Amino acid sequence: MDLGTTRTASGATVPACSAPVGVRVTDRGDGVVTVALRGDQLAAGLNELRWRLGQLVPGSAHTVHLDVSELDHLSSGCIATLLWVRRACTARHVVFVLVGAGGRSRDQLRRTGLGQVLQVAAS
Repeated sequence: MDLGTTRTASGATVPACSAPVGVRVTDRGDGVVTVALRGDQLAAGLNELRWRLGQLVPGSAHTVHLDVSELDHLSSGCIATLLWVRRACTARHVVFVLVGAGGRSRDQLRRTGLGQVLQVAAS
């Protein structure tokens, strides 16, 4: 599956126009789903991600990579959403990994201690 489509929990493929604004979903088909947050219209994307996580991540997924590489920094709303997604993934027995945190984002995670709470992939 490419960036132009996403798969719902029922396994159906949905056009990208149905995906939330500010969020890109890639299902590699091997149980790893990447959810990439984009800086444009991020606030709307974070809200949609919270409401539609179950639709965006198929039930067959065992790992969710949340990619923040396109963000300059992590706003308080973004951090709240990261923690919420981690909690939702844990409840579904899905591994949650934060990827792409660099520069200011990685520094924020280190300074706040969130790097200890969230599983952060090495850049």
